Amino acid sequence: AFILTSAGVSVGTYDFVRRVVEENGTLNFWRVNMRPGKPLAFGLFKNIPFIGLPGNPVSSFVGFTVFVVPILKKLSGLPPTPPPPQTAILEEAIESDGRESYLRGNVTLTPTGYRAKLEGHQGSGNLTSLSKANALLILPSGVKSLPAGTEVNFWFIR
Repeated sequence: AFILTSAGVSVGTYDFVRRVVEENGTLNFWRVNMRPGKPLAFGLFKNIPFIGLPGNPVSSFVGFTVFVVPILKKLSGLPPTPPPPQTAILEEAIESDGRESYLRGNVTLTPTGYRAKLEGHQGSGNLTSLSKANALLILPSGVKSLPAGTEVNFWFIR
């Protein structure tokens, strides 16, 4: 068993979850170096494992996909490994800030293989781009841009 929350783990006026966990247990880490989803908390609340996802919907979805799904697999007796990424050729240049990034995109199968492009605005509160996307394009840590025509790793999300 574990406790899973969404919102309340950042530094805003109404972000109380982090403080409550620290007062009633331990916080092992509070931020992760990824985009979206930097304010993610992990620790113990009264000796029960706790994960606090960010409040922005896309950040919460990515945090759930990257961190919570492997935990649920482990608790179910399955290997906790994420699915292996596939590769696609970018149809457009993409940029990030250097953090490991999970960008909403659309991947299509062509006669020459998978092709990928971004889907809409990449803000962490933009549900429209998430609802229209069929994949998360994965940029590793340290990569700030990839030009059109290069390979990018991705996971299908549908």
